Amino acid sequence: MGIIADILSVTMDGGARGALASVISRRANLSHYTLLDKCKKLIDAGWLESTRNDRNRIFRITEKGNKIISRISAI
Repeated sequence: MGIIADILSVTMDGGARGALASVISRRANLSHYTLLDKCKKLIDAGWLESTRNDRNRIFRITEKGNKIISRISAI
């Protein structure tokens, strides 16, 4: 659950603006392709949402994702 928590934490830190894929990749210590794979799974679960801005991919945490990260942090 560590990688998932790292990704959700970084996107939560990004607030309403979200976080660039490169920022998440760096802070979670993941390769770009691994990050995209994990984020796709989180999007399918409803924990993240993704938008594209020119060449950048931005991820935002959803309300469901916020609930999950709160539960993870409580452990």
